Amino acid sequence: MVAAIASKWGAKQSEAFWTPWLKVRDVEVNIEVDVETEATPALRYEKWLCDRIIARIPGGES
Repeated sequence: MVAAIASKWGAKQSEAFWTPWLKVRDVEVNIEVDVETEATPALRYEKWLCDRIIARIPGGES
């Protein structure tokens, strides 16, 4: 059901975002990279969710 809803109304992204290995700083439990997330499509779905859903909830912030 979630997949059907996402395919109809969700954020559209046709391909994966790849980070070059030269930008990887550290690999442990968390992976640290030297990339500005706002300059990439990596958080497109999170931004869409915040703008379209979370912001409409009373007390929700965008």
